Amino acid sequence: MRTYITNYERLKNLKQRKYYLIIILVSITTTSFLISSLFIPISKKITTYGIYEDEVLKININNELSDKIRKNNTLIFNGTKVSYQSVYVNNYEVIDNNIYLNLWLTVDKKFYDNEVGEVTLCYDKEKLIKYIFELFK
Repeated sequence: MRTYITNYERLKNLKQRKYYLIIILVSITTTSFLISSLFIPISKKITTYGIYEDEVLKININNELSDKIRKNNTLIFNGTKVSYQSVYVNNYEVIDNNIYLNLWLTVDKKFYDNEVGEVTLCYDKEKLIKYIFELFK
């Protein structure tokens, strides 16, 4: 009879975990992530090297991405965001069964002649929520 009273007293004073707090925290976190993903834009990037000669930025890029350059109008050259007006295809090369185009871009800013630098092109800008839903397709 004594063990029954001892176990009952332990059970009566046992602290329960409050699962409703965990559920509320997870739902608030999920809701805030979904709302913030409606406003956060993301884009894909490609980085290559280019040379600025005779007031023209010359880059070598894959044939599949040449349409992305024609649709876009800004890029980053040596950490400076620049706009380009026209795209001229000078030549092409075949490297490892891939076609690479030599593009000449006229940019709106001046750089040093024969300056070599990193060119970053951002394309396919979309909202984060749309990108997440496309991953589940």
